[in-house]
Amino acid sequence: CIVKIFNPLPYEYKGAIEFDIDFDSDFEIQALPYVKYEQRNSFLILDEDNNTLKYNIIRASRGKNVKQFGGNKRPADTHRVAILSKLRPMGYTAFTIKPFRLPYRITERFSDSAVSCQNDFIKFEIAPNGTITIADKKTGRIYSGLHSFLDSAEMGDGWFHIRPIADRCISSLGCRVSIEKVFDGYVACKFLVRYEYMLPKEKVDSFGFTERSKAYDTCNILSEFTITRDSALVKVHTVIDNNIRDHRLQLHLPTKIDADTYYVNQCNLILNRPTGLDNSHYTWKEADITEYPFESMVYIRSKNPSDPHGFLFLSQGGLHEVSCPGGEENSIDITLLRCFSKTVNTDGEPDGQLQSRQEFHYAIMPLSEETDCELVRIKDQYVSGYKEFTIPLKLTVPSGAVLRDESAFTFSSDACAYLTCMPSKKDTSSIIIRAVNYSGTPSPCTIHFAKAVESAYLCNFLEKETGSVHVEVGEDGKSGSIRAEADEERKTGCVHAEANEEGTGSVHADANEIVVMVPPYKMVNIKVHF
Repeated sequence: CIVKIFNPLPYEYKGAIEFDIDFDSDFEIQALPYVKYEQRNSFLILDEDNNTLKYNIIRASRGKNVKQFGGNKRPADTHRVAILSKLRPMGYTAFTIKPFRLPYRITERFSDSAVSCQNDFIKFEIAPNGTITIADKKTGRIYSGLHSFLDSAEMGDGWFHIRPIADRCISSLGCRVSIEKVFDGYVACKFLVRYEYMLPKEKVDSFGFTERSKAYDTCNILSEFTITRDSALVKVHTVIDNNIRDHRLQLHLPTKIDADTYYVNQCNLILNRPTGLDNSHYTWKEADITEYPFESMVYIRSKNPSDPHGFLFLSQGGLHEVSCPGGEENSIDITLLRCFSKTVNTDGEPDGQLQSRQEFHYAIMPLSEETDCELVRIKDQYVSGYKEFTIPLKLTVPSGAVLRDESAFTFSSDACAYLTCMPSKKDTSSIIIRAVNYSGTPSPCTIHFAKAVESAYLCNFLEKETGSVHVEVGEDGKSGSIRAEADEERKTGCVHAEANEEGTGSVHADANEIVVMVPPYKMVNIKVHF
C-alpha cells in the first residue's frame, strides 16, 4: 500500500512523523513462523527516493474499521508507526509500504531510565512528584518543577472570573503520582504520568458568602509526554476526567527567568505584556488582573541580552488564557478549564460545569536565540500538524481524487512568515496569500507556484487593488518576471528587490514565482490569478 501525508503549510517539514498504516486483511506477510508471540505485519517503509526508513511500531490492531480513501469504511489491520523523514511543502508526500520476509527490529533508543531520556538538544526527566525537568544543552539552562497544576474556586459566569474571599488554591505537588514509560523507540520516547488530585467537590454558601466545600473528591489527570530524537520540543497530551464543580484549573510552568515582560501571539502580531500586577490598582473601579487571552503561543525571554535564553508554550486549542504573575518563579500559568454553575445572562445551567472528559494538546520548549519568525513557524508546524491517507494498491481511485505528489506553492523568507491562503470571493481562479514581517527591517518573501501565474496584485482585505503587478514571460515561454508598482497611497506596503528611485516596486522571478519585500512589522495581501 501507499501512505500519503499532507502538509498544509508552504514550508518543508523535517522531523518525526507518526501515522497509521491501514493494511488490508490479506497483506502478504502477517506472521513469521519463527516469531511465537505478538505477531504483527512485517514490512519496510520507503520514501519517494526509494530509501528505506527506520521505524518503530507504536501499537497495532486487527479488524479495525477505518475510513476508506474516496469511500466509506473498511476493515483494516492498523499499525501505528513513527519515522524520521520530511514532508514537501503544501502538498502530499508518498511513502511506499512493502512486505518484508525477515524480522525488522530497530533497537536503538535514547531513553536513560524509566523516567528520563535525552537527545542532542535536551535532557528530559520526571520527578517523583510528577513535575518535569528540562535541561537545555545549548544554553546550559535547567528548567525544573515544570508541569504541575493549580486549582482555585470559580464563582464567575463565563464572562468574569470571580474568586470567593475565602478561597483556597490547591497545588498538585502533594498528590499521588505514578509514572510509566509507554513507548521507547528510535524516533521517540513517551512517558505517561497519572495524577490523583484531591480537590473540594464544589462551592457552598456560608452566611451570605461563598467558600469551597469541606468534602473532597479525586480528580484524575493523565499527561503523556512525547520527546523526539530530532527536536527540543516536548509535546504533551493531557486528559482530565473532570468530576469537580465550581473551579478553575491551571497548568503551572515556573520558568525562573529574569524578565519583566512576556510575549504572546494575537491577531497575527507578537505582543509584549508586563508580568505581575500593577499594584497601584487598589483604588481603580476595576482591579488589575494577570489573566489575558492569547492565540496559541506564549514565551518569556531573559532581559539580559548577553545571556539569551527563554521558555516557550504552544497550544493546539483550549481556553487560550494565560497568566504570568511574575515573582521569583516568573511562571507561565495556562488556564485549562473553568467550571461554573451560572452562565452569563442565564438563570443557571449544568453545561458550564464541564462534567466530562477534557483533552488538551500543547507543547513546551526551552529557547535560545530564535527569532520571532522562527518561533511562529515552529508554532505553525505544531498547531497545523499533518493528515495521512492509506491507499491500498488494489484500490481504484477516481481520477478527480488523485493526490498529486507536488507542492501547490512554497514560501521562503528569513524574517517573514506565511499567514493564510484563501480563495478569492470574487474570482474562483484566484487566491489571496497573506504574509507578515516579524522583524524591524524590510525583508523579502519568495512564493513559488506549481502553476504559471497569469496576473497578481497587492490588495487590501476587501480585495481592492493597492499595487499593480504584471507578468513578463521570457522567450522560452516559461521564464519571466512578475513586477509590482505600488500606488502613492500604499507606497510603503510593497517594497522590492529591484526598486526604482521612488521606491515603488515589488519584485520578480520567473512566471511561477513572486518575490515581495515586506516592510517592518507589516502584513501584506497578495492576490494571485492563474
